[in-house]
Amino acid sequence: MSHKALLIGINYYHVPGQKNLLGSVLDVELVRQFIQKSRPTAKIVALTASEPPDSTQGAPTEDPKFWPTRQNVIRSLEMILDESTAGDAVYIHFSGHGTTIPDPESALHMYGHLALVLFSNTGRDYVFRGEELAEFLNRMVCKGILVTLVLDCCFAGSVARSKHDRDSLRAIPYDSILESKDSAPVTNQLLDERIRGARIRTRWLTNPEGYVILTACGPQEENKEIQVKQSKYGMLTFILVNTLENLWKKGIEITHRSLYGLIQTQFYVRCLSQMPMRYGNKNVTFFGALYSGSEVALISVYKLANADNLQLAAGTAHGLVAGDEFDLYPLYSSEDARSIRRQSSSMKARATKVGSLTSELNVVDSKNYPTGAVAKAKLLTSTASTKAVIRLWGTINNQDEWIGFISSKSFITIEASESQGSSALHLTNKDRHYYILWDSLETVVCTPIIPQDQIDAMISVVAVLEHLGAYKYFEAIQNRAEEIEWNKKFQITARSDSSSTASENGMLRLNESDRVSICVQNLSGAPLYCAILNLTPCWEIVDLLSEAGEGDYLFIPPHGTEDCEFEMQIPEELKAQGVLSCRDVLKIFITSQPSSFASQLLPKLTGRNSGSRSSMAEYTKRIRTFLGELSCSNRSSSRMTEDWSTQDFIVQTSCIR
Repeated sequence: MSHKALLIGINYYHVPGQKNLLGSVLDVELVRQFIQKSRPTAKIVALTASEPPDSTQGAPTEDPKFWPTRQNVIRSLEMILDESTAGDAVYIHFSGHGTTIPDPESALHMYGHLALVLFSNTGRDYVFRGEELAEFLNRMVCKGILVTLVLDCCFAGSVARSKHDRDSLRAIPYDSILESKDSAPVTNQLLDERIRGARIRTRWLTNPEGYVILTACGPQEENKEIQVKQSKYGMLTFILVNTLENLWKKGIEITHRSLYGLIQTQFYVRCLSQMPMRYGNKNVTFFGALYSGSEVALISVYKLANADNLQLAAGTAHGLVAGDEFDLYPLYSSEDARSIRRQSSSMKARATKVGSLTSELNVVDSKNYPTGAVAKAKLLTSTASTKAVIRLWGTINNQDEWIGFISSKSFITIEASESQGSSALHLTNKDRHYYILWDSLETVVCTPIIPQDQIDAMISVVAVLEHLGAYKYFEAIQNRAEEIEWNKKFQITARSDSSSTASENGMLRLNESDRVSICVQNLSGAPLYCAILNLTPCWEIVDLLSEAGEGDYLFIPPHGTEDCEFEMQIPEELKAQGVLSCRDVLKIFITSQPSSFASQLLPKLTGRNSGSRSSMAEYTKRIRTFLGELSCSNRSSSRMTEDWSTQDFIVQTSCIR
């Protein structure tokens, strides 16, 4: 496996009427130094444009063959493509001005097509359009190359209209003079709504498993340079490299999912008016390969300026209640499941004031912690009030032992009776095998049948029951205190290929391979954020957006609309059992802040590992925790509002024979 990097940093543009930047070239040097330390054999190409001492001379101080011109950028990308083979890793970093090319078909002014602004010594060909970059990335991904793209620039047209601190903004308002008349036009065939809103949309690329994209901000947000001692840097670059340095010094590799969480928290505690974004494959390491282990989704713990208590990036939207206890781990520690089990936590903490999306933690000597991200947390014990009822049949021996073990769990409780009452899961022993039944006495599909004589059979059975309880608990989550005014800010509809439409908490009936379309309309003047989870008939909870490479949530611009389309299938394991119809629940979260539900996800409850105590215990301990550290959109020193709502759509899929 070889490593190649293309680093582009542009301070000097020589564009009439536009301010130059101060930190882009330093960004490249910062990234170059880290790559040279961490990947000594990596081949690095750096294209930079530094401002000359005499700005009238019109040329950067670097050798012209290393200027970040359109010609040199394309030549470098072609070289990387030619020299790379399947399994290689490529890192591309751009620090400079971004712009948006207006979309005449858009009804909203904030929409446009992404473009990077390069240096030009000819007075033309400044623009490198987003679809051109996408073409190169597609060719790399199709060749089997793992690509990481970092963009430390602005993308939305609104940032160019900002009237404050413009010298530090990394945006140039689009002007047709920036482009050559010979540049390739934007074609409907290529764009096809994929680069709307001037943001990175992963539908650019053919295979979301083959790339990771990190951007400094979301649509409509400002990306500024920051002062660090006597130098300026791009915010994303500085935080990214600083985080990677700390991890590298400790010999720790984490996935982009965990890395993004750390970066998000740093943005949040600095009270920045921008929100970093991640797209693509979250299960790869930085400039590395696919992560072979299993990570535990930990929750960020941080301290805000002038605050006495520590904050947890989780709240009632994620199932937390006051009294939940957590283990705290060092900020820069491995999140590998095996490592977490081996290492002891540094401290215990208890949730006290639980808000909608954040909570306060009761920690010893919390006043002594510095401002910023300070630790990561894992749910230790839950005080969940709503638990799945388990009834033990008379065929279960040693019932006192079963009752004691089940009673210690977070999401299930026990009734040692076969009598009918409230809905319950029934546990019985038939022919020396444990079965889990519904009230109807039908076997719960996709649950393993565990032999009575299996080593640790009780532990495995209870792990399955806890998995089912966690699934049912999360399925039932809703905001019982949401305000009427908040509910008026959005509208969600779902429809299928057959044109049937379901409103809130409705049902769609469709055939296998039909598509379900989710439409989210923002009826307000502020951004909204949307996460879409699929609760499958195999007791799996899947983040549909993340699985498709779209990141943890969708950004819904003010008065904007987002459509998502999913194809419905009956799981093969159900077909093998003769099941020709199944039910999925699409659970849609709308929040006023960006949120990720990584720790709510559950694996399928099938196969040999379903009941293993090592894997299931980790999932059920953390199912109601929350990783998605809040980043800040137009955040002031005051707390942001923490509004949220969830809507469910039941999708009944049938197989036509």
